Amino acid sequence: MIAISDGLLKEYFEFQKGNVYEYDTENISKLLKYMMPMTISTYQKEQLNLSDELVKMFSDGNIIRFRDYIDEKEHIQNTKFKIMLTNSSDKFPYINILDDKIDVKYSGTFYKNENRDKAQKHIKALLENSNELIIYDDYLKTNWQDVKKFFELLVPKKRLNLYFLHNHIGQNIESDLKSICPNWQIKKFSQNRFPKIYEKYNKLHDRYLVIDNNVEIIFTSGYDYLFDNYKDFTYIINEIK
Repeated sequence: MIAISDGLLKEYFEFQKGNVYEYDTENISKLLKYMMPMTISTYQKEQLNLSDELVKMFSDGNIIRFRDYIDEKEHIQNTKFKIMLTNSSDKFPYINILDDKIDVKYSGTFYKNENRDKAQKHIKALLENSNELIIYDDYLKTNWQDVKKFFELLVPKKRLNLYFLHNHIGQNIESDLKSICPNWQIKKFSQNRFPKIYEKYNKLHDRYLVIDNNVEIIFTSGYDYLFDNYKDFTYIINEIK
């Protein structure tokens, strides 16, 4: 359960009633991304002058639930995630649906011994039409024999620019990559070469895969755990704006 600000709540009702001139399209499209069961409080019903019939109509569908909270603080404290959606503040406990560090993302978590076939197919599909990849993994050299499977099975065999941090790969890794696909162009980024990439993807803890500077995938453990189910594995997908 989440809380929603008065302004967004009013727009949501106008959207549901089909009053197209009474709500902001961007607000609604961003709000729907966050949608899950939400609560309306006593004070909101009074402030927005919501009729009993209207509240009942939406609460019957279990999307909106009416609760007898006396103020915003009590309202937020009684939600599952301790947040309120808004379009005017990014200070906690508010989540600004238009632009906020706390966001809704596609992700997958696989615990140890769980099959990762779905994650492999998902990432392969994301890579299928790519032209340029940034691969960041501080342990690439150490775990190369296991990570190599990622390139063998998931990366498309076509002309493709592959960017690595300059000290992440050696001649042996370059040779292996070229033997997997001669059309891959191996590029190393550093402070002097491709500095914009270096500035962002340097001295990081997690592993990153960036697709055409459009989609970023964060791996919380190594690329090799896409295939090895000895440990847990989570990947998180960000849209790069």
